[in-house]
Amino acid sequence: MKFRHIIGLLILITSAAAATPVIQISESAYAIHGRLASELRAQMNAFGPMESGRHFDAYTHWNVKWHFRYQEENRICRITQVTVSADIQSAFPQWADYSLADKVLQNQWNQYTQRLRMHEKNHSANGADAAVEVENKLISLPPLRDCQQLETLANNQAQQILSKYNARDRQYDIVTMHGQTEGVIFP
Repeated sequence: MKFRHIIGLLILITSAAAATPVIQISESAYAIHGRLASELRAQMNAFGPMESGRHFDAYTHWNVKWHFRYQEENRICRITQVTVSADIQSAFPQWADYSLADKVLQNQWNQYTQRLRMHEKNHSANGADAAVEVENKLISLPPLRDCQQLETLANNQAQQILSKYNARDRQYDIVTMHGQTEGVIFP
């Protein structure tokens, strides 16, 4: 199966005053074939991205990384530099036989994929928001007397933020039934 990769890169300059993590967004497409809605559904069920043993029509995964430097001066340890990045990857179906299908099915597909993309965009936003919050938290940590405690605190705070946004992603899928309440239904 061929994947087309469309890579967009949004780079924002990091400063201590404002949280501006580096966000990298990439998108891949998996090919599906058919001229009937039922054939397209079967293809997405068979070839869609797999997560937790289940195929989905589309899927977004994000990963937030952070790095910080600290300095000890006069027996006080403070964070001096923070770098945060988020890698956001989404996979979507690409209907190879689109131009061969009738207009009614094409319109149905267009409406479906527009809603599917909006749903996945909301998952992407959680990854980007998590990166911003991690950077804000690390920048704002108070100095401590022990550098090891500061390092532990910083990493624990960042992990808690990621847990919160992962829970938001899960809750979003529960509330929307993986987008169904938003019209992400095909056929």
